[in-house]
Amino acid sequence: MENKLISIILSTYNGSKYISKSIESVLNQSYKNFEFIIINDTSTDNVEDIILKYKDKDNRIIYVKNKKNLERSKSKNKWVSLAKWEYISFIDDDDIWSDENKLKKQIYFLNKHKDYWLIWTNAITINEENNITWKIIVKSTNYEIKNNILITNQFIQSSVLMKKKDFLKVWWFNEKINLCEDYDLWLKIWKITKIANLSDFSIKYLIRKNNTTSKNNLKMKLISIKLAYKNKQYYNNYYIALFIRLITFFIPINIITKIRKVI
Repeated sequence: MENKLISIILSTYNGSKYISKSIESVLNQSYKNFEFIIINDTSTDNVEDIILKYKDKDNRIIYVKNKKNLERSKSKNKWVSLAKWEYISFIDDDDIWSDENKLKKQIYFLNKHKDYWLIWTNAITINEENNITWKIIVKSTNYEIKNNILITNQFIQSSVLMKKKDFLKVWWFNEKINLCEDYDLWLKIWKITKIANLSDFSIKYLIRKNNTTSKNNLKMKLISIKLAYKNKQYYNNYYIALFIRLITFFIPINIITKIRKVI
């Protein structure tokens, strides 16, 4: 199983405050056969110094600095296309892989279930003081997830592992949007494959006041409604999803994230 090769992608913009813990959580994985591509999207803080410190100690790290700010979707697409290996995984610069066996479990699942192209996990959310606030629990089976995907995003991007060859065929992040680009991707994926959730809590997902999700709460909700409408012919429960999304339109993102565990 250790011969399966993984390309792990982390894109950062001014992520110096949190990135060390993210990098260390990847390097501490029990599954060691990976390349770790870290993209600096023209940061203005000292994040480059931090990355280079780790690169000097671990030759699996590949450091890339964009010449201009590409934003989230373009940056991810650019470096996914250059990733060498069979599988792709993402981690945000403020998230932590809290289970050192995360990759090993996911590789085992995909190796055993050939008809699945993507696997992810649940998450524990933390605040900026590193205190656990709640758990994000999403559906586990392909059928359950498909019935709920329009109601709420069932994926935590930092937990996903997927097959690169299939990503390059049809998946790609939509470069016209830099919010909810992951949700748009998952909706495209599910039209053609099976996916599953391991139900382990492998991620510490940081909820902070000034991150992209918090600052763009209303805009993200509007984009999510548009994406649900765009994909309503492929998934169940569109009108239930529309009703729930509309009544929660002005509820803060941290409350929405919290109630995901019961949806």
